[in-house]
Amino acid sequence: PINNNISLFIIGITFIGFSYIQIKQNKKINKQITEMQNLLVQSDKMATMGQIAAGIVHEINNPVSYIASNLHVLQDYQMIIDNTIDVYENITKNAEEQNSYYLQVNMEKLDNIKTEENIEFLLKDFKNLINESINGTESLKKIINGLKSFMYNTEEELTEININECIEQTLQLVHNEVKYKCKINKELNSKSKFSGDASQVNQVLVNLLVNAAQAIEDDGIIQIISKDKENHIEIKISDNGKGIEKKNISNLFNPFFTTKPVGIGTGLGLSISKSIIEKYQGTIKVESQINEGTTFTISFPIIKSETAS
Repeated sequence: PINNNISLFIIGITFIGFSYIQIKQNKKINKQITEMQNLLVQSDKMATMGQIAAGIVHEINNPVSYIASNLHVLQDYQMIIDNTIDVYENITKNAEEQNSYYLQVNMEKLDNIKTEENIEFLLKDFKNLINESINGTESLKKIINGLKSFMYNTEEELTEININECIEQTLQLVHNEVKYKCKINKELNSKSKFSGDASQVNQVLVNLLVNAAQAIEDDGIIQIISKDKENHIEIKISDNGKGIEKKNISNLFNPFFTTKPVGIGTGLGLSISKSIIEKYQGTIKVESQINEGTTFTISFPIIKSETAS
């Protein structure tokens, strides 16, 4: 009996040892899988950024160009204003000294400046240039915030996400991709939030909007709707492009599957988008008709505390 107990003890210890080793191996494998998934997400993000980079540069270059131009004009205006102030100071000085001759000379100079430099227009244009430049800096701020939100990975620190803000940020990034051939219709009515990583949610939206734009040849419409539906936030992104063949719909979310020409798509965008959505307990569906268009419907669970309130 003692030998039997010892044998059972040895078998038990051996089993525990093997189980411990197996658990460690499983943890290592899971960690490697997670790291590989993160690498794929980043790879798709870089590929998407490559596609829209030229458009972003163009969008940034526009406000930078007219802000620079405005500053040069304002610099010229500043010289005119400085000259005008000098003449005013001379008028004040001569008036105090009761020197009528120099007063008359400076009054004539002032009249000439008003006529030649068109002071009335200058003052009006001064305000316009400042307002235009402020609007330009606001546009730059939105683009940069969109880039930060798209590129900065906060995966370990999930936040409460406002989907309408994500949509607006994403539209700033893809604006140049869509503005020449699409009109954007928005109905952003969601008032709730869900938990996730904003950079990855924006990655999903960029993928879907770029796909929608590429499905449209010219003069199309992309409609974006967000709304609260029971305990979920629903987002619909629709286009009136060429549509997807029925035989391809079931393969859309498979890795490396693409209907785009070689060099246009990686075949990872929709697959990774689906994995991101599902990571935050969401769902994605697609409906499409040839020559009529495609609709992607995404759903995320509303944060419980908001549902309760």
